[in-house]
Amino acid sequence: MADLEQRYRALSRQFHPDYFYNAPPTERLASLERSSYLNDAFRTLRNPVSRIEHLLAIEGLAPEATE
Repeated sequence: MADLEQRYRALSRQFHPDYFYNAPPTERLASLERSSYLNDAFRTLRNPVSRIEHLLAIEGLAPEATE
């Protein structure tokens, strides 16, 4: 978990939209999208259940929906 958080923080600093305020609009948008994807990935990977579900989905073994 420490490695995951360290990598997340490093990538957050690299892609955070605040660092692109003077960039052209397309770069600002790309930064916002990368930052959003990064936040979603971190949220998924830091939670053990969602991490396992994601890994199973990658392998085509997504859990069946229950009612």
